[in-house]
Amino acid sequence: NLIYLGRVLPAVGKQALVVPLGIAFNLVWLLGMWSYAMAHLSDPGVIPERWLEFVQGMGLALEVVPARAEWQPAKATFCKKCFVPRPERAHHCLICGICVLRMDHHCPWINNCVGFYNHKYFLLLGGYTLLASLIALLSCLPELAACLFALVDPGAGYAWLPDSLDVMDVVVFVTFGILTSMVFGLLAQMMAVHAGLAVRNSTSIEDQYRNMNNPFDQGSVFANLSQIFGAFSLDWFLPIRPARPLSDGIAYPDPDEERLALNLAAVATAGPEDTLEREDTETLQLWQIRYNVRLSSSVDAEEGASGWVGAPFFTQFFGCVGVAVDGGTRRLVADR
Repeated sequence: NLIYLGRVLPAVGKQALVVPLGIAFNLVWLLGMWSYAMAHLSDPGVIPERWLEFVQGMGLALEVVPARAEWQPAKATFCKKCFVPRPERAHHCLICGICVLRMDHHCPWINNCVGFYNHKYFLLLGGYTLLASLIALLSCLPELAACLFALVDPGAGYAWLPDSLDVMDVVVFVTFGILTSMVFGLLAQMMAVHAGLAVRNSTSIEDQYRNMNNPFDQGSVFANLSQIFGAFSLDWFLPIRPARPLSDGIAYPDPDEERLALNLAAVATAGPEDTLEREDTETLQLWQIRYNVRLSSSVDAEEGASGWVGAPFFTQFFGCVGVAVDGGTRRLVADR
Protein backbone atom coordinates (compact mmCIF):
# COMPACT_ATOMS: atom_id res chain seq x y z
CA ASN A 1 0.00 0.00 0.00
CA LEU A 2 2.76 2.46 0.94
CA ILE A 3 4.90 1.51 -2.05
CA TYR A 4 1.98 1.83 -4.45
CA LEU A 5 0.66 5.13 -3.08
CA GLY A 6 3.99 6.67 -2.20
CA ARG A 7 6.20 5.51 -5.05
CA VAL A 8 4.36 3.90 -7.97
CA LEU A 9 1.48 6.34 -8.50
CA PRO A 10 3.64 9.49 -8.35
CA ALA A 11 6.18 7.85 -10.67
CA VAL A 12 3.56 7.19 -13.37
CA GLY A 13 2.02 10.67 -13.09
CA LYS A 14 -1.12 9.76 -11.13
CA GLN A 15 -0.54 11.89 -8.03
CA ALA A 16 -4.19 13.00 -8.07
CA LEU A 17 -5.29 9.44 -7.23
CA VAL A 18 -3.08 9.06 -4.16
CA VAL A 19 -5.45 10.70 -1.67
CA PRO A 20 -8.81 9.23 -2.84
CA LEU A 21 -7.39 5.72 -3.25
CA GLY A 22 -5.58 5.98 0.07
CA ILE A 23 -8.77 7.04 1.86
CA ALA A 24 -10.90 4.34 0.22
CA PHE A 25 -8.48 1.49 0.92
CA ASN A 26 -7.52 2.50 4.45
CA LEU A 27 -11.11 3.20 5.50
CA VAL A 28 -12.22 -0.27 4.42
CA TRP A 29 -9.09 -1.82 5.91
CA LEU A 30 -9.71 -0.11 9.27
CA LEU A 31 -13.32 -1.35 9.28
CA GLY A 32 -11.97 -4.83 8.63
CA MET A 33 -9.51 -4.59 11.54
CA TRP A 34 -12.28 -3.27 13.80
CA SER A 35 -14.43 -6.22 12.78
CA TYR A 36 -11.55 -8.59 13.50
CA ALA A 37 -11.08 -7.19 17.00
CA MET A 38 -14.80 -7.54 17.74
CA ALA A 39 -14.99 -11.08 16.32
CA HIS A 40 -11.94 -12.13 18.33
CA LEU A 41 -12.75 -10.45 21.64
CA SER A 42 -16.55 -10.75 21.81
CA ASP A 43 -18.47 -13.44 23.64
CA PRO A 44 -19.72 -15.72 20.84
CA GLY A 45 -22.80 -16.69 22.85
CA VAL A 46 -22.23 -18.53 26.11
CA ILE A 47 -25.42 -20.12 27.46
CA PRO A 48 -26.83 -17.48 29.85
CA GLU A 49 -27.61 -18.27 33.48
CA ARG A 50 -31.12 -16.97 32.84
CA TRP A 51 -31.78 -19.92 30.51
CA LEU A 52 -30.61 -22.44 33.12
CA GLU A 53 -32.91 -20.83 35.68
CA PHE A 54 -35.76 -21.09 33.17
CA VAL A 55 -35.05 -24.79 32.62
CA GLN A 56 -34.96 -25.46 36.36
CA GLY A 57 -38.14 -23.47 36.92
CA MET A 58 -40.14 -25.20 34.20
CA GLY A 59 -39.24 -28.69 35.38
CA LEU A 60 -40.95 -31.53 33.56
CA ALA A 61 -43.11 -29.05 31.63
CA LEU A 62 -40.09 -28.34 29.41
CA GLU A 63 -39.14 -31.26 27.21
CA VAL A 64 -35.37 -31.81 26.98
CA VAL A 65 -34.35 -34.19 24.20
CA PRO A 66 -31.02 -35.80 23.27
CA ALA A 67 -29.01 -33.78 20.75
CA ARG A 68 -28.94 -35.24 17.25
CA ALA A 69 -27.25 -34.25 14.00
CA GLU A 70 -30.52 -32.97 12.55
CA TRP A 71 -32.90 -30.03 12.70
CA GLN A 72 -34.50 -29.82 16.16
CA PRO A 73 -36.53 -26.60 16.10
CA ALA A 74 -38.22 -25.44 19.31
CA LYS A 75 -36.48 -28.20 21.27
CA ALA A 76 -34.16 -27.88 24.23
CA THR A 77 -31.34 -30.39 23.77
CA PHE A 78 -29.07 -31.95 26.34
CA CYS A 79 -25.28 -31.50 26.16
CA LYS A 80 -23.48 -34.62 27.35
CA LYS A 81 -20.26 -32.66 27.81
CA CYS A 82 -21.54 -29.68 29.79
CA PHE A 83 -24.33 -31.78 31.38
CA VAL A 84 -26.88 -29.01 30.96
CA PRO A 85 -29.90 -28.46 28.71
CA ARG A 86 -29.29 -25.88 26.00
CA PRO A 87 -31.53 -23.86 23.65
CA GLU A 88 -32.28 -24.68 20.04
CA ARG A 89 -29.39 -24.20 17.60
CA ALA A 90 -26.80 -24.22 20.41
CA HIS A 91 -23.84 -26.59 20.07
CA HIS A 92 -20.79 -27.57 22.08
CA CYS A 93 -17.35 -26.37 20.97
CA LEU A 94 -14.68 -28.96 21.77
CA ILE A 95 -11.92 -26.35 21.51
CA CYS A 96 -13.49 -23.71 23.78
CA GLY A 97 -15.15 -26.31 26.01
CA ILE A 98 -18.48 -24.47 26.12
CA CYS A 99 -21.89 -24.56 24.46
CA VAL A 100 -22.44 -21.61 22.12
CA LEU A 101 -25.75 -20.10 21.03
CA ARG A 102 -26.41 -20.63 17.30
CA MET A 103 -22.87 -21.88 16.85
CA ASP A 104 -21.53 -21.77 13.30
CA HIS A 105 -17.96 -23.03 13.72
CA HIS A 106 -14.73 -22.46 15.61
CA CYS A 107 -12.52 -20.15 13.56
CA PRO A 108 -8.73 -20.44 14.07
CA TRP A 109 -8.18 -17.10 12.31
CA ILE A 110 -10.03 -15.16 15.01
CA ASN A 111 -9.20 -17.73 17.72
CA ASN A 112 -12.82 -17.80 18.80
CA CYS A 113 -16.10 -19.51 18.10
CA VAL A 114 -18.49 -17.90 15.65
CA GLY A 115 -21.87 -17.79 17.33
CA PHE A 116 -24.96 -15.72 17.95
CA TYR A 117 -23.22 -12.61 19.31
CA ASN A 118 -20.23 -12.35 16.97
CA HIS A 119 -21.53 -13.88 13.72
CA LYS A 120 -22.18 -10.38 12.39
CA TYR A 121 -18.60 -9.32 13.13
CA PHE A 122 -17.23 -12.43 11.40
CA LEU A 123 -19.20 -11.71 8.23
CA LEU A 124 -18.17 -8.05 8.27
CA LEU A 125 -14.54 -9.08 8.73
CA GLY A 126 -14.69 -11.29 5.65
CA GLY A 127 -16.64 -8.73 3.65
CA TYR A 128 -14.42 -5.74 4.42
CA THR A 129 -11.19 -7.69 3.94
CA LEU A 130 -12.47 -8.96 0.61
CA LEU A 131 -13.48 -5.43 -0.41
CA ALA A 132 -10.09 -4.00 0.61
CA SER A 133 -8.33 -6.65 -1.48
CA LEU A 134 -10.58 -5.87 -4.45
CA ILE A 135 -9.92 -2.11 -4.18
CA ALA A 136 -6.18 -2.74 -4.03
CA LEU A 137 -6.16 -5.07 -7.03
CA LEU A 138 -8.42 -3.03 -9.30
CA SER A 139 -6.71 0.28 -8.55
CA CYS A 140 -3.21 -1.00 -9.26
CA LEU A 141 -3.91 -3.45 -12.09
CA PRO A 142 -2.28 -1.46 -14.96
CA GLU A 143 0.85 -0.69 -12.94
CA LEU A 144 1.01 -4.23 -11.58
CA ALA A 145 0.88 -5.67 -15.10
CA ALA A 146 3.69 -3.33 -16.22
CA CYS A 147 5.88 -4.30 -13.26
CA LEU A 148 5.28 -8.01 -13.86
CA PHE A 149 6.25 -7.54 -17.51
CA ALA A 150 9.42 -5.75 -16.39
CA LEU A 151 10.43 -8.61 -14.11
CA VAL A 152 9.69 -11.28 -16.72
CA ASP A 153 11.51 -9.45 -19.53
CA PRO A 154 13.91 -6.93 -17.95
CA GLY A 155 15.37 -5.92 -21.30
CA ALA A 156 12.12 -4.66 -22.79
CA GLY A 157 9.89 -4.44 -19.72
CA TYR A 158 11.64 -1.61 -17.94
CA ALA A 159 11.03 0.61 -20.93
CA TRP A 160 7.41 0.72 -19.73
CA LEU A 161 8.43 2.04 -16.29
CA PRO A 162 9.69 5.48 -15.29
CA ASP A 163 13.32 5.86 -14.23
CA SER A 164 12.30 6.96 -10.73
CA LEU A 165 11.24 3.40 -9.86
CA ASP A 166 14.10 1.12 -8.83
CA VAL A 167 14.17 -2.68 -8.90
CA MET A 168 13.35 -3.01 -5.18
CA ASP A 169 10.20 -0.91 -5.61
CA VAL A 170 9.07 -3.18 -8.42
CA VAL A 171 9.83 -6.40 -6.49
CA VAL A 172 7.97 -5.22 -3.37
CA PHE A 173 5.02 -3.99 -5.40
CA VAL A 174 4.72 -7.25 -7.37
CA THR A 175 5.00 -9.28 -4.15
CA PHE A 176 2.18 -7.19 -2.69
CA GLY A 177 0.08 -7.84 -5.78
CA ILE A 178 0.63 -11.61 -5.65
CA LEU A 179 -0.18 -11.83 -1.93
CA THR A 180 -3.27 -9.67 -2.37
CA SER A 181 -4.46 -11.88 -5.23
CA MET A 182 -4.05 -14.98 -3.05
CA VAL A 183 -5.90 -13.38 -0.14
CA PHE A 184 -8.68 -12.25 -2.47
CA GLY A 185 -9.07 -15.75 -3.93
CA LEU A 186 -9.22 -17.44 -0.52
CA LEU A 187 -11.60 -14.85 0.92
CA ALA A 188 -13.87 -15.03 -2.12
CA GLN A 189 -14.28 -18.78 -1.64
CA MET A 190 -14.83 -18.44 2.10
CA MET A 191 -17.37 -15.65 1.77
CA ALA A 192 -19.22 -17.48 -0.99
CA VAL A 193 -19.81 -20.29 1.51
CA HIS A 194 -20.64 -18.21 4.58
CA ALA A 195 -22.70 -15.60 2.76
CA GLY A 196 -24.64 -18.43 1.16
CA LEU A 197 -25.41 -19.84 4.59
CA ALA A 198 -26.33 -16.42 6.00
CA VAL A 199 -28.87 -15.65 3.28
CA ARG A 200 -30.58 -18.96 4.10
CA ASN A 201 -30.42 -18.38 7.87
CA SER A 202 -28.35 -21.52 8.32
CA THR A 203 -24.95 -22.34 9.86
CA SER A 204 -22.00 -24.51 8.89
CA ILE A 205 -23.25 -27.17 11.31
CA GLU A 206 -26.89 -27.00 10.21
CA ASP A 207 -25.92 -27.15 6.54
CA GLN A 208 -25.30 -30.88 7.05
CA TYR A 209 -28.86 -31.59 8.24
CA ARG A 210 -31.20 -33.44 5.90
CA ASN A 211 -34.16 -34.54 8.06
CA MET A 212 -36.39 -31.61 6.97
CA ASN A 213 -36.33 -28.28 5.18
CA ASN A 214 -34.67 -25.43 7.06
CA PRO A 215 -37.28 -24.47 9.70
CA PHE A 216 -35.56 -21.13 10.35
CA ASP A 217 -35.63 -19.86 6.76
CA GLN A 218 -37.63 -16.61 6.88
CA GLY A 219 -38.46 -16.74 3.18
CA SER A 220 -36.23 -13.98 1.79
CA VAL A 221 -32.58 -13.00 1.69
CA PHE A 222 -33.25 -9.72 3.50
CA ALA A 223 -35.28 -11.36 6.28
CA ASN A 224 -32.66 -14.06 6.80
CA LEU A 225 -29.80 -11.55 7.00
CA SER A 226 -31.85 -9.57 9.52
CA GLN A 227 -31.66 -12.56 11.85
CA ILE A 228 -27.91 -11.95 12.10
CA PHE A 229 -27.62 -8.18 11.58
CA GLY A 230 -30.89 -7.10 13.21
CA ALA A 231 -33.52 -4.84 11.63
CA PHE A 232 -31.97 -2.89 8.77
CA SER A 233 -30.22 0.37 9.63
CA LEU A 234 -26.76 1.90 9.28
CA ASP A 235 -25.46 -0.34 12.07
CA TRP A 236 -25.55 -3.23 9.57
CA PHE A 237 -22.26 -1.89 8.22
CA LEU A 238 -20.51 -1.34 11.55
CA PRO A 239 -19.07 -4.02 13.85
CA ILE A 240 -21.33 -3.12 16.77
CA ARG A 241 -24.18 -4.99 18.44
CA PRO A 242 -27.39 -4.79 16.37
CA ALA A 243 -29.47 -1.79 17.42
CA ARG A 244 -32.71 -3.74 16.90
CA PRO A 245 -32.03 -7.50 17.16
CA LEU A 246 -34.80 -9.85 16.07
CA SER A 247 -33.89 -12.69 18.42
CA ASP A 248 -32.36 -13.16 21.86
CA GLY A 249 -30.36 -16.26 20.93
CA ILE A 250 -32.66 -18.52 22.96
CA ALA A 251 -35.82 -18.50 20.85
CA TYR A 252 -35.92 -17.93 17.11
CA PRO A 253 -38.92 -16.71 15.11
CA ASP A 254 -40.96 -19.26 13.26
CA PRO A 255 -41.67 -17.97 9.73
CA ASP A 256 -45.24 -19.25 10.13
CA GLU A 257 -45.77 -17.48 13.47
CA GLU A 258 -45.73 -13.73 12.79
CA ARG A 259 -46.95 -12.85 16.28
CA LEU A 260 -44.09 -14.73 17.92
CA ALA A 261 -41.56 -13.04 15.62
CA LEU A 262 -42.89 -9.58 16.50
CA ASN A 263 -42.84 -10.35 20.22
CA LEU A 264 -39.29 -11.70 20.05
CA ALA A 265 -38.14 -8.53 18.32
CA ALA A 266 -39.88 -6.37 20.93
CA VAL A 267 -38.27 -8.22 23.84
CA ALA A 268 -34.82 -8.27 22.20
CA THR A 269 -34.90 -4.48 21.74
CA ALA A 270 -36.43 -3.58 25.10
CA GLY A 271 -35.02 -0.23 26.19
CA PRO A 272 -34.14 1.14 29.62
CA GLU A 273 -37.65 2.47 30.08
CA ASP A 274 -38.93 -1.10 30.32
CA THR A 275 -38.84 -2.44 33.85
CA LEU A 276 -36.75 -5.53 34.46
CA GLU A 277 -39.72 -7.40 35.89
CA ARG A 278 -41.89 -6.75 32.83
CA GLU A 279 -39.10 -7.68 30.44
CA ASP A 280 -38.36 -10.89 32.33
CA THR A 281 -42.03 -11.85 32.35
CA GLU A 282 -42.43 -11.30 28.61
CA THR A 283 -39.23 -13.20 27.86
CA LEU A 284 -40.28 -16.20 29.93
CA GLN A 285 -43.70 -16.23 28.29
CA LEU A 286 -42.13 -16.20 24.82
CA TRP A 287 -39.76 -19.01 25.75
CA GLN A 288 -42.70 -21.01 27.06
CA ILE A 289 -44.54 -20.50 23.77
CA ARG A 290 -41.53 -21.33 21.63
CA TYR A 291 -40.59 -24.48 23.54
CA ASN A 292 -44.19 -25.67 23.94
CA VAL A 293 -43.99 -25.70 27.71
CA ARG A 294 -46.90 -27.76 29.04
CA LEU A 295 -48.12 -25.74 32.00
CA SER A 296 -51.14 -27.82 33.00
CA SER A 297 -52.62 -29.71 35.90
CA SER A 298 -51.25 -32.96 34.48
CA VAL A 299 -47.73 -31.63 34.87
CA ASP A 300 -48.49 -30.59 38.44
CA ALA A 301 -49.72 -34.11 39.11
CA GLU A 302 -46.53 -35.60 37.71
CA GLU A 303 -44.44 -33.27 39.85
CA GLY A 304 -46.43 -34.22 42.91
CA ALA A 305 -45.94 -37.92 42.23
CA SER A 306 -42.17 -37.45 42.11
CA GLY A 307 -42.18 -36.48 45.77
CA TRP A 308 -39.94 -33.42 45.42
CA VAL A 309 -39.87 -30.24 43.40
CA GLY A 310 -36.50 -30.81 41.73
CA ALA A 311 -37.38 -34.21 40.30
CA PRO A 312 -38.86 -33.01 36.96
CA PHE A 313 -35.57 -31.48 35.82
CA PHE A 314 -33.58 -34.51 36.95
CA THR A 315 -36.02 -36.81 35.18
CA GLN A 316 -35.08 -35.07 31.92
CA PHE A 317 -31.41 -34.94 32.92
CA PHE A 318 -30.97 -38.60 33.75
CA GLY A 319 -33.24 -39.67 30.91
CA CYS A 320 -30.77 -38.16 28.44
CA VAL A 321 -27.80 -39.99 29.95
CA GLY A 322 -29.43 -43.37 30.54
CA VAL A 323 -30.66 -42.95 34.12
CA ALA A 324 -34.29 -43.09 35.21
CA VAL A 325 -36.00 -41.38 38.13
CA ASP A 326 -38.85 -43.37 39.60
CA GLY A 327 -41.09 -42.20 42.44
CA GLY A 328 -38.50 -39.74 43.71
CA THR A 329 -35.79 -42.42 43.86
CA ARG A 330 -33.03 -42.53 41.23
CA ARG A 331 -32.07 -45.89 39.75
CA LEU A 332 -29.72 -46.78 36.94
CA VAL A 333 -31.13 -48.43 33.85
CA ALA A 334 -29.21 -49.96 30.97
CA ASP A 335 -29.46 -48.42 27.53
CA ARG A 336 -31.31 -50.61 25.12
